[in-house]
Amino acid sequence: MSPSRAAIFIAVTWVLARPCAAQVRAEVRPASSRSAAFGTLTVAVEVDLGAGGRLLGSYGASLGWDPAALQYQGDTGGDAPFDAAVVNRADVSAGRLSFGDASASGAGGRVNLLNVEFLVTAVPCLTAALDLEITSMFSAVTYEDLRPILQVLDGTTSVTDLAFNLRIVDPDLMLFEWDPIPGAVSYDVIRGERSALLDDGTAVRLGDVLCIEDDSMDATTAAGAEPPSPDTETPPLGQAFLYFVRFFDGVGNSTYGFTDLCARERIAGSGDCP
Repeated sequence: MSPSRAAIFIAVTWVLARPCAAQVRAEVRPASSRSAAFGTLTVAVEVDLGAGGRLLGSYGASLGWDPAALQYQGDTGGDAPFDAAVVNRADVSAGRLSFGDASASGAGGRVNLLNVEFLVTAVPCLTAALDLEITSMFSAVTYEDLRPILQVLDGTTSVTDLAFNLRIVDPDLMLFEWDPIPGAVSYDVIRGERSALLDDGTAVRLGDVLCIEDDSMDATTAAGAEPPSPDTETPPLGQAFLYFVRFFDGVGNSTYGFTDLCARERIAGSGDCP
């Protein structure tokens, strides 16, 4: 498997989709600016009526995304009285969710309309869009059409790699643990030498390595689902050992050891885990 299957972070920023002298704003807002791949990303669709005293009475909207980058997991209602939206989920596999709601009494200020949860499946360094469309929006009481004064903010997702957070749990036996990766079936752990590292501009070559643990069923080389895999060998004088982890997700292997900087693939030489 290519490094695109590595665990990843997703950072969400907002992009002005249709600039105007708006008094009302609709936007896609992330619950967090970073989200682990194969974990979840939750985004909130919100409307800000501003300080003009307007009340949101009804709306129709749709949210679009790249289904290769995000997989729909579910949705929950927003703020009362807009907490029971009518949601059309027929096209979520194609990356589109339509929804709408109405209230005679309305709501003012910032109103949460819907929260949508995604599984992050985007590849590292990919940018994918979250496209918000407002098909209708009227105020309560006055029935004013709000779209002429509406500003819509779309979102983009920027994907970076995620570190395993590899750490020593027994320095005498050099036993390690790391953060489990959602979706991982097994892990491989290798040891290399710092002096062998070579960045050739397209990948980081790790040189000859030693397979410490192959197809580990848990996130540790200490005792767990299988016996421990200690490494008591010491490096040559003046040298240092480096340890790397990769995971298998049932389809292929990730690259070894990630950073959060969209790092190039790390490729081991002889001695790699099969």
